[in-house]
Amino acid sequence: MWLQLRQAQDALRQQRLDEARQLLVQPLAEGYRKAWRLARELARAYARRGQQAWQRRDLGAAWSDLLAGESLCRNEPRLVELRNELVRYELRSARVAIGRYQPREALLLISRLRERQVPEELLEGIETLAQGLDTVLRLADEGQLPQALEALGRLKPPEWAQATVAELREELQDRRDCFYEALPRLFAAVEQKQWAEVVAAADQVLAVAPIHQQALQLRESSLQRLLGPETAVTVVPPDKQPTRYAPPVTASFVAASARRTGWPLRFLLWVDGVGGYLVCLSPRVSLGRAAEDRMPDIPVFADLSRFHIEIVRDGDAFLLETCRPDVRLNGQLVSRAVLTSGDRVTLADTCQFTFYQPHRLSLTARLEINSGHRLPWAVHGVLLMGNEVLFSNSPESHVLLPRLPGTVALCRCPEGLGVRPATGVPVEIDLGQGPRKCSEWAVLPGPAHVSMSPYSLSLEWLEGNG
Repeated sequence: MWLQLRQAQDALRQQRLDEARQLLVQPLAEGYRKAWRLARELARAYARRGQQAWQRRDLGAAWSDLLAGESLCRNEPRLVELRNELVRYELRSARVAIGRYQPREALLLISRLRERQVPEELLEGIETLAQGLDTVLRLADEGQLPQALEALGRLKPPEWAQATVAELREELQDRRDCFYEALPRLFAAVEQKQWAEVVAAADQVLAVAPIHQQALQLRESSLQRLLGPETAVTVVPPDKQPTRYAPPVTASFVAASARRTGWPLRFLLWVDGVGGYLVCLSPRVSLGRAAEDRMPDIPVFADLSRFHIEIVRDGDAFLLETCRPDVRLNGQLVSRAVLTSGDRVTLADTCQFTFYQPHRLSLTARLEINSGHRLPWAVHGVLLMGNEVLFSNSPESHVLLPRLPGTVALCRCPEGLGVRPATGVPVEIDLGQGPRKCSEWAVLPGPAHVSMSPYSLSLEWLEGNG
């Protein structure tokens, strides 16, 4: 046993902490006094290493070292200090998630804290609030907005969450008003069999109630009538329906929806043999000069203001809002204007891009910079993604693939993004665990590689605004 203790001491001296802990298991079980002294020293070493990981904000490593140290000597003061710091940070993160309308992220954090033996009195209040907000948001997304407001009124938020709840109440009231304004328009269009109007009205309903089943079904059937079953590519199984994120009129809902999704607001789409695209999911995007600290959503290496213009998807239209007086639309100075497909926008007389909205029933647009200026990534253009991005050999597609035999759609869905191939287009998806075939609908919860002979796509996430 003395040899094992000597090996543990040497491992500790050389900072091989996990090896030292393993060597101490048997001596500690047999009650050797020297083993307990080494265990206290090892616990302090774990605390020091955990503090270093915490300073790097490597939470996984910090928690791992903390728990390892506590298994040896739970009352070590440095471990107690580290635990308090980590718990405070995780609780703040849960509060931030609630402030962003991401209650499920908060519940996941609380679940992890419970597994790490954080006292229940620290978790119960925030967990109850997160569960209540999750119910409220689900009811609202289903179109049960009066019930959502009623459930929100029953919440008893602590002081730090009262502003969030008040903002959510204002948003839900705005959504309710938009919902009951759009719903009669939808039913009237159905009664008159005006299928294009049904699609537009359904999108207006889904903007404020993204999983309203009747609007989803009416939109699906109307697209099939207009385009035929082979091209109605956004039709998916009921439990995988893509969420609509075209914003209503109010700015509060636009901001809250972007916070609530929990997905990166931008990602890179690489198409082998064609090029790359920056894809923006937010209904409001800024364009301006690329800078090292705070970048706009679409950063351009050009002599521009950092936030030169904003493009806003408002219902079934795109609005150009200028932040500087030198913005021209088709040669005319403007401060605010509705964009139509083919419009040329010039910034500061040097940077110019063209706005395209290829498909008349899709709320996705494409920007192509034709003045030679570059983005920080080697991309050919920018996609402002509405409900879907269409890949096909048709000029109405958002990404033209001349040799693709049918249409493939990249769609929004509650789980993140999904891909739906057309009949006769073989598709394979690789999420990092090997390729698998997809014949109908598949969810892409994160970065993925999609093969659809003779082309392939890669999705690369961009965190936050960076």
